[in-house]
Amino acid sequence: MLNKKDYFGFIAARSGSKGIKNKNLRKINKVSIFEWAASALIRSKYLDYSFCASDDDRIKKICNRINLNCEYYRKADLSGDKTTILSLLKDFIEDFNILNKFKYVVLVQATTPTVTFKLIDSCIEKFDKSNAESLITGYRFTSVNPAILYKINSDDKVFFLDDKYDQQRQSFENNFFLRVGMVYIFSISNIINGQLYGSNIIHYEIPQELGINIDEIKDLYQARKILSEGNIFEK
Repeated sequence: MLNKKDYFGFIAARSGSKGIKNKNLRKINKVSIFEWAASALIRSKYLDYSFCASDDDRIKKICNRINLNCEYYRKADLSGDKTTILSLLKDFIEDFNILNKFKYVVLVQATTPTVTFKLIDSCIEKFDKSNAESLITGYRFTSVNPAILYKINSDDKVFFLDDKYDQQRQSFENNFFLRVGMVYIFSISNIINGQLYGSNIIHYEIPQELGINIDEIKDLYQARKILSEGNIFEK
C-alpha cells in the first residue's frame, strides 16, 4: 500500500536564464510558467509536503500565494548556470534535515507548464509498485528512425547510436524514448551518497504533445497553444 509519508515534492526556480529572459515568470493564460508547474505539484494527492528552492523574490511571492513552502534559502553558489540538481537536492535535504523524514523526492521542473497532478500521481503509483531507485518521464521517439542517428568524436570518427544501423525504418523496433524533465522520482539515500538515478531506473511514458520543457521561444508558443483553454490533459 502506498505510504504518502515516504514522498515529498520539490521544484526549483532560479532568477537567471540564458535562453528566455525571466523564463520562469513568462505567462500563459495570465499564469506564469512556474505557477503552472508548481500548482500541479501541490495538487498531487500523494504529496502532503512540497518545497520550492529559489533565489528570486518574485517566485517566492507566488509560492506564498499558493501555499508552497519556500523557506529554504538557495545559496548563490547553488543558483548558477552550472548548478546540478544533485548538488541542490543534497544541500536542501541536509539543510532541512529531510533524510530521516522521507524516502523519496518527487521533482517537477519549473519549466514544464503542461505537467499535471494526474501525471505526478500516476508516476508515484507506478514507482511505488516497483523496486526501482528512480523514475524518469519521456515520450516515444517516432519522428526519426534511431538507426540513422550517430555521434562523432574529436577525430571526426562516426559512432552509430544503435548497432542495427543498417536496418530499414519499417523493421526497426521502436523502443527509443526522449527524456523530458517533467517528473522525476529519486531516492534520498542515493542523493546523500552522491548519486541521482542509481542503477535501477524505470520510466513513465507521456504523450509527445505533453512533453514540453520551455527552453526556446518556440516551446513557449507551443505551450500557449496547448494551454489556450486550460490544461487539456486534466479534462
